[in-house]
Amino acid sequence: GNGSGGGHQPSTRMLDDLLRRRARGIATGDRPAVFTFVAQGRLVELIRSFGARPLLPEMKAFVDERRRSLADPPPASPSCRLLRYALALARSPRSGAVPPALLIMPYGACPRLAEAFELLQGLYDAPTVSLHLAYHGDGRLAASPPVVAAELRQRVLPAMERATGRGYDSERLRYLLQLSSRTTAELCATLELGRLDPSPVDAYFGLAGALDPVLSVFRGTEAGLRYYRQLRREAEARAAAGWGPPTPSGSLDRQRHRLVFDGFSPWAQRQDLWHVFSSRGAAFVGVTHGFTAGVEVDGGDPLDQVPAVSDACSLIPDLFSRIERLTETIRKTRADGFVVQADGRCEALAETEQTMLDEVERRSGRPGMVIDSAHLAARIDERSALARQVERFLQCVAKRRGQVG
Repeated sequence: GNGSGGGHQPSTRMLDDLLRRRARGIATGDRPAVFTFVAQGRLVELIRSFGARPLLPEMKAFVDERRRSLADPPPASPSCRLLRYALALARSPRSGAVPPALLIMPYGACPRLAEAFELLQGLYDAPTVSLHLAYHGDGRLAASPPVVAAELRQRVLPAMERATGRGYDSERLRYLLQLSSRTTAELCATLELGRLDPSPVDAYFGLAGALDPVLSVFRGTEAGLRYYRQLRREAEARAAAGWGPPTPSGSLDRQRHRLVFDGFSPWAQRQDLWHVFSSRGAAFVGVTHGFTAGVEVDGGDPLDQVPAVSDACSLIPDLFSRIERLTETIRKTRADGFVVQADGRCEALAETEQTMLDEVERRSGRPGMVIDSAHLAARIDERSALARQVERFLQCVAKRRGQVG
């Protein structure tokens, strides 16, 4: 068989085992915990190099969605979901959250993030250290890597040493960064298979959307590297057999629509939303909130390379960079259309999405659709407004392609 559901794949069992082992470690409090918001793994290797356990709110979101069946009610509104999950972790005595020894606050342009971190500091009564990680408009760090490394030395390292009672181990950090670079390269190679027809992977729901948190919290581990190697082997085997990706609707071998996704991960109802698309023959063959090839870790001080290795996994570009990246991804994957995720309740996002939609449609000649995260707070089924919106969009895709129905 072609492993239509994906649930019996070796990679699925490996992921389940990784999550169980992590949960047991958190429950026993076997290591000091350091809580932070990170952009796809930033600082995780540094935290691990001190023998500490990284606590990330996106991991709770990911685990909760894996446990939720399609029959369960949807979670609360996903607006600023990482803040919501972080505060829920701190406030619930039954959440299993380990009181952290330290909070690391990466701050940039979002005041709501800073406000939430102040709340977390009070709830946890833990020391806090801040780190400036704002971005230029072209997707580069506003502060150069040497400046970021200097902040790490001056602010984060002393705080980590106080929290863990251990000194900075440059060789340990170098080894963990090398593991992360190799892991990122495995994921990039798997995502590249999305250019095939049929695509053996769903580059958004099956890879990037579901596995961003895994690439974060399991960065810098040998088990994480083994997992991504297995994921790549399975995708290459499917490609050799001419199979599509496993989806909630079965193996998507006949792909009527090739789409690209731009946006962050809808963990709130990933399985439901995936089913709406896959049941209509739509496969996501590319993503833009994505990854570049692994960075070589040279013989210098590895602290200077923490920004580069992290940014190889993900960057947060401005509107015009997003437009260029999305247009180029549509071209490379020969996609028929694209989907942009937005949050109408976040003013910074709401003001840009329609502009982006119009400009990418103009440049690529492909139709686009905006999914407002507000829709993810309600049940997603065939009668939902979102399912009807997807149906109308795919009809437009087919018509534009000259294949009605």
